[in-house]
Amino acid sequence: MINNYTAHQPVLFDEVISSIKDNLSDDYKMAFDFTFGGGGHSFGLLENFPTLNLISFDQDPEALENGWRNIAAKNLGERIKLLSGNFSQFDNVLRENQITSNPDVILMDLGVSSHHFDSPGRGFSFRFDAPLDMRMDFLKGQTAADIINSFSAEELKRIFIDFGEIYNSEALIERIMIKRQVSPILTTFDLKELVYQTWAPKKGVKIDPCTQVFQALRMEVNQELKVIEEVIKKAARVIRPNGIIMAITFHSIEDRTVKNLFKELEEGETPFQIVTKKPIIPSEQEISNNKRSRSAKLRVIKRVSEKKKKNKYHQFSRKE
Repeated sequence: MINNYTAHQPVLFDEVISSIKDNLSDDYKMAFDFTFGGGGHSFGLLENFPTLNLISFDQDPEALENGWRNIAAKNLGERIKLLSGNFSQFDNVLRENQITSNPDVILMDLGVSSHHFDSPGRGFSFRFDAPLDMRMDFLKGQTAADIINSFSAEELKRIFIDFGEIYNSEALIERIMIKRQVSPILTTFDLKELVYQTWAPKKGVKIDPCTQVFQALRMEVNQELKVIEEVIKKAARVIRPNGIIMAITFHSIEDRTVKNLFKELEEGETPFQIVTKKPIIPSEQEISNNKRSRSAKLRVIKRVSEKKKKNKYHQFSRKE
């Protein structure tokens, strides 16, 4: 059964629209939305910019099925194409579909959708007892259970540090190693129990100790940082002059990665200029309406017509 995506609340939507209006002239024609999800951003872009056409991507079979159905129901098939594939490979997907368009706008919503967290069978959330899966595309690739039951202690430590910033994971890893020798760790509650044996939830502390553990495993399963690096470098090659690239992140590791990649673009040979010296964050009203937006950050970079000239003379301070 296909789950319904139609209740999706697009995060930082007003800020995305404002970023386009503030940074582009009126002759923009094409946008790419790299994560269609429930279609909130995609449909909103079409509504706010009547002359804009859109290409959206998603690798989740449920998102695609719902998306194709909703596009047909809204009679928007002439303005939007929803393509199947991981957005890190968007160039190959475009080639396979014989599309040669270059965009004026690229939007990357890098967070996991509410649908994934609210779908018990997908294994993203420790609120539900479910198979320990966590794959965005549940038809291929290794699951979180595969990783937790086969990776070495050193590999698990690397995952927990790099993707969860958990620097005291030794006790948890020891419990994992002991448990999987007796029986495999197959469900979200199997892992949750091991985490709680290591770090009991503290009263008054909002962040559950499972949060970082599940985040780290999800990022490893879906190779999320590698995907971000690949897609931003490819996006920089296809964005049209005076076009903008926007990235929405949901935790500090993602945001730091985007910040550093944007900085590399600004310092590279192709003329780019960072628009957001500091990330744009949700309003108090948005956070009140959608609690999951509270950690969201939007960064924007623009491909400009010419590179800023640097002073070719090195400035030396005069010695007294």
